[in-house]
Amino acid sequence: MKSAENVHKTPRIASRANQKSFTSQEALALLESLRGEAAKYGHHDTWIHHSVLVGDCAGKLAAAIRENQIANHQSSNLIDPDHARALGYLHDIGKGLGPFLDHPITGYRYLKDHGYADEFCSVCLTHSFTNRECEMISGFRPADEFLQDYIKNHENTLYEDLAALCDLYCNDKVLPLEGRLIDVIIRYGSSEHTAHRLEEIYKLKAKIEQKMGKSVEEVLDLPYFNPLIASPFQTPALKP
Repeated sequence: MKSAENVHKTPRIASRANQKSFTSQEALALLESLRGEAAKYGHHDTWIHHSVLVGDCAGKLAAAIRENQIANHQSSNLIDPDHARALGYLHDIGKGLGPFLDHPITGYRYLKDHGYADEFCSVCLTHSFTNRECEMISGFRPADEFLQDYIKNHENTLYEDLAALCDLYCNDKVLPLEGRLIDVIIRYGSSEHTAHRLEEIYKLKAKIEQKMGKSVEEVLDLPYFNPLIASPFQTPALKP
């Protein structure tokens, strides 16, 4: 089994045009190569299974967006479901390289140091936040200065938004959003930011649904239950 230090051992590539990318199959292969390394940090196969679920869900949502783009006669800048899948697979790559709490920055630095395209690096950071707000991270661990600056100044791509949303639907299986949010709150606790975080999550969901022309639940074949809003295309009005 290859160690993290030996996987994709290539020099940093400075030119943006020459930055490396992944197909979904290449991304999956990198996950598998880190299986043994991750076990050293207590991250067993569940993190890989979660990553695969997130990538597969992101690919499905991207395919729905693409269908809607074509139906609306958009012939340029069509979304690529395989690219969405690859980014979803790699969002938690830091879990294969170090402690859980450090996995966003660990994954970002690893891919950056090995010359991968900015979007693959940034998804490691942005999936832990919602709508570029540092207080949105699960567990409410204070972000360091670099991370705060990065998140506040970085503009998420649609692919990053898909990975972040699908991460909210998946643990070791794909769950209705409300079930997954309860799971996160039980495991990591709540704070004064919880209500605002929920509101931002539903805004992100509505943004993706508008691009698909249908609900996430329909695309992922999940039961739809949302006591906060009357329609999957409405932003919730949460009480203070």
